[in-house]
Amino acid sequence: QRQLAADLLLEKGLCDRSDLAAMGFLTLGRRFLGVEPDIIDDRIDVATRGILGLTVSCARCHDHKFDPVPTADYYALYGMFKSSREDLVAIDPEAAGQHAELEKKKAALAAELARAAGEMEKLFLERSADYMLAALDISTVPPPDFSEILGKDALIPAQIRRWYEYLSQGSRADDPVFGPWLALAGGKRGEFPGANPLVREALQEPVADMADAARRYGELFKRAAGAEGESDHPAWRQLREVVAGPGSPVRVPCEYMHDVEWLFDTDNNKALKGKLAELEREIIRLGEKAPHAVVLVDRPVPVNVHIFERGHYPEQGPEVQRGSVAVIHGGRRPEYVHGSGRLEFARELTSKNNPLTARVIANRVWRVHFGEGLVRTESDFGLRSDPPDHPELLDFLAFELMENGWSIKHLQRLIAKSSIYRRQAGPPAKADPENRLLAVYPGRRLDFEAMRDTMLMASGELDPRMGGPPGELFGAEASGRRSIYGRIDRQYLPSNLRVFDFANPELHTPRRYRTNVPQQALFLMNAPFTVARARALAARVEKEEAGGGAER
Repeated sequence: QRQLAADLLLEKGLCDRSDLAAMGFLTLGRRFLGVEPDIIDDRIDVATRGILGLTVSCARCHDHKFDPVPTADYYALYGMFKSSREDLVAIDPEAAGQHAELEKKKAALAAELARAAGEMEKLFLERSADYMLAALDISTVPPPDFSEILGKDALIPAQIRRWYEYLSQGSRADDPVFGPWLALAGGKRGEFPGANPLVREALQEPVADMADAARRYGELFKRAAGAEGESDHPAWRQLREVVAGPGSPVRVPCEYMHDVEWLFDTDNNKALKGKLAELEREIIRLGEKAPHAVVLVDRPVPVNVHIFERGHYPEQGPEVQRGSVAVIHGGRRPEYVHGSGRLEFARELTSKNNPLTARVIANRVWRVHFGEGLVRTESDFGLRSDPPDHPELLDFLAFELMENGWSIKHLQRLIAKSSIYRRQAGPPAKADPENRLLAVYPGRRLDFEAMRDTMLMASGELDPRMGGPPGELFGAEASGRRSIYGRIDRQYLPSNLRVFDFANPELHTPRRYRTNVPQQALFLMNAPFTVARARALAARVEKEEAGGGAER
């Protein structure tokens, strides 16, 4: 629950501020160049495959080919995650108070930016015809004449450039909204059979010139932004995309200062930049004092989304209410009406009425101990997965996990005390070559992290402290702490980790591949880390042994 909704649990007094760090499960994923649909898709994939063992992301473009997961379920979860935004929250209570003051200042600045942006959006909508016409001019007049064209209309240069880029992107000639505009600009006349019906109706009467065509487009955009545009008819939806959709030349994004700085005169711009710079300095100073967590918080107004036809954002189908996955509720999807729904979703996943979560977790713990899970496809418990080798055992472990407060430690102890775990390792019997019946313990080599910790322990350099900030695994500043506290830079992953099959930290990875390559042996022969441990071990022997050289 903390991994999905620690922020909401904290509001209800059900967890500590330190538990906010658990939300890195969702917020530390790939950024996909800031493309929101891909970021949300990654979060859906991690949450559903990682916790439920269901490949829900396969329903992004169409109903799941094999499992009972319709596209509507995917977009119900999409709406839940879209109704949440990322935030940087101080874990330390004192720093949290300072952070709250900074948030007030940031909110005041954001309100000022939003107010200015809102006023400009109204103006941009009102003068959309003028901007379309000006954008047409700069596409036909050499750049040196640009300022002369602008002067006569008193339009904002950057906004004309936005319209020009918007009309120039992709294949607008076939666009149902702007195809007729480009055809008219090219001197063509006709019926425009493939055009948006509302555009075709507006251009039904003969067009005197491009200014007349721009005026008619401008009127259409105003209607789309008004009450008429609230219609769910596809023609109105296409026009709303121009007025309010992603990349709209009418909308003014105000996520960051540089998005709106071009709207202000020089003096106001300098003042706002100064405020923002001071806030950034304070945030940096605060970050140096106390640890922070990147969390998800609910947006003030939650949203539902339309199904993206074939996964393509501009082609939107029916709206889907935020909700969960129907298959874990007997085929009936629960809907969320209060907030994003993350807390309800988290509670559903950990409910005793949903044993799937416990089975997936128990199966992963079993794989850690025996090299293979009872279900071989750890992140896919769907119809195409392998059936469990021992279904009764899997259910027993899942039951034990739920009945003991979801304690992984309890499950680890239970497995470690079992007769199966304590069996002697050896080759499998001929009757069971894959050792699925576990007649012998399946021996295997250590993961790199365990091997590194063993080398540190042997040399007397292992730091057994628990908790605290991470440290470097290699290099001059390498920490002697256990590898679980190692700092992982996803962009610059150490080559030693790659050599030993370290899992890609940017992706959901059910298991590691195991390879045998020469670089692994070379690491144990002459890598700086190995040489340093060997020297430390030799020094430890000299220090601890009281006898002479022969005894050593």
